Amino acid sequence: MSSSSPKRSSRLRIWLLVVAFLVCATVAAAFITVPVVAWLPGPIYDVIDQVEVGPDVEVYPPTGDHLVLTVAGTNRLSLLEAIGYGISPRADLISLSSVRRPGETAEEYRTRNLQSMDVSVHTSIVVALDRLGYELDDAEIVVSGILEDVPADSDLDPGDVILGVEDTTLQRADDLVEYIAGRQPGDTLKLEIMRDDETIDAKVELTSREDDPSAAMLGITVQEMVDPPLDIDIETDKVGGTSAGLMNAIAIMDLLSPGNMVNGHTVAGTGTLDLDGNVGTIGGIRQKVVAAKEVGAEFVIVPRGNLEEAETASVDIKLVPVDTIDDALDYLAALPPTQAATSPD
Repeated sequence: MSSSSPKRSSRLRIWLLVVAFLVCATVAAAFITVPVVAWLPGPIYDVIDQVEVGPDVEVYPPTGDHLVLTVAGTNRLSLLEAIGYGISPRADLISLSSVRRPGETAEEYRTRNLQSMDVSVHTSIVVALDRLGYELDDAEIVVSGILEDVPADSDLDPGDVILGVEDTTLQRADDLVEYIAGRQPGDTLKLEIMRDDETIDAKVELTSREDDPSAAMLGITVQEMVDPPLDIDIETDKVGGTSAGLMNAIAIMDLLSPGNMVNGHTVAGTGTLDLDGNVGTIGGIRQKVVAAKEVGAEFVIVPRGNLEEAETASVDIKLVPVDTIDDALDYLAALPPTQAATSPD
């Protein structure tokens, strides 16, 4: 009998062990979940189609597209799925903790995102009407939520309007944040609030921040609200977050004003918006740029703070960085009209 037979048998056993190990590892990787989220290009929609106005509001349907970009997040990934998304040029992996708050469930996260979208829509409407020259009331600082087990829970109610602190009138929510920054946990603030059309004083004890016990907080969330002079809203179709703020405002302005702000072009954009018209950074910028390219957008308006990351997307498309909505409007105004925009109805 040849002496090579035991050697071949030994090599075969080694290969069988290697194959068995790889099979077991693959099976295990398919069932082991990892705490990451995969961000992929999400649905895209023309926000003009989502704007709802009352019967007395005159509109001027524009030519062109006002595309809102979104991301689709997939969590509870197996290790095998995470590896697959990790090598995809269309996806990014981020830690679950950077998306959800500690202890936050998937449903709580979804609810928070939808509430954020409601605030974003309101802000977009106010900014758009302000840019169009409508007379607006001053913003009100409204209590939108109160954390559990904080002193403010017994002194304030959602819907309270905060007028002032320690006899100082508040103009913006940031004024309240700055005032609290100079105080200590355990300090008591006198807040002047409007509740059910009645002005009352509430004494509220400050508590400690979870992320920095030495810093003080009220433990509430607030919104700056302005009552719009027009009956107008945006149907968000259960899309959450604040990144559509810029495009929402541009679309509203285009719909409510004669002429054509996008000049018939296919415009995609993303960015948060505050009441002063500042454009803020967003998440998932690489996926949004990819999505814009895939649907045929001519360029993407992006927050300047996202430009460097947006340039790393795996597609070639023009990026237009902006700091404010006025920057975006100036860029659109300089666009030459397309043939569709200049053709008679």
